[in-house]
Amino acid sequence: MIKLSERLECIASRIDKGETVADIGTDHAYLPIYLWENDVSPKVIMADISKGSLQKAKENCNLTHPDVDFDCRLGDGLEVLQPHEVDTVVMAGMGALLIIEMLEWDIIKTRSYKKFILQPRNNLGELVKWLKFNNFDIIHYDLVKEGKRICEILTASTQDTKSDSDDCFSRKVKKMYDESSDSTAEYDFPDLLLEHRNKYSLEYIDLHLQKENFILQNIKMSSDCENNHNLKRRLERKRRLEELKSRLLEVTYEA
Repeated sequence: MIKLSERLECIASRIDKGETVADIGTDHAYLPIYLWENDVSPKVIMADISKGSLQKAKENCNLTHPDVDFDCRLGDGLEVLQPHEVDTVVMAGMGALLIIEMLEWDIIKTRSYKKFILQPRNNLGELVKWLKFNNFDIIHYDLVKEGKRICEILTASTQDTKSDSDDCFSRKVKKMYDESSDSTAEYDFPDLLLEHRNKYSLEYIDLHLQKENFILQNIKMSSDCENNHNLKRRLERKRRLEELKSRLLEVTYEA
């Protein structure tokens, strides 16, 4: 039986029993094997762009369940799927910009799947912003520990919209997204942190505050005038984190 890490366990917990699943970037295929072993998903597709990674997935499948014909597909992102082929798509352990690229490659196909479980390695704010401007609801925001790192896991559902098949809608959304002047700190550290707080929330905020203070110290010691923009952005991030920490402690105290 496959034993999952806390990160993969959290992802598995967001998949409802009976949902069909595609694990994009499956790597070792631990998640799909677990879903099959525990009778969570009647159909699991494991896909990877890397022949080596997909071979590892196949080897693990054969090692654990040699009599089962698992669905392994070589290909890039959602290209390996047909529209409506699965209920839930998992994209975990890759950069947010790559996730966005795969989601917007064919937005009509993307919207044909009911739910996405996304775990970016970086640039969380860009992904949160993209989901907002493309009419996705973030229904869960989980923080989990993986070694010394605290990972963010987003569960997003597609909203019904009359303009799903309208290219004009996609162009309009992209224009709004590109021209948005909202604070990036609001996306990097969204209110979801408080709305879905857990045992790691305070530690997560403190870790990022330490990072911002360290960067600010280095910027202030530099005589490079080009750092002014970066200084403003970092101060904005620090203020946002301090605000969230204050609100989190207030809620914790009241509880």
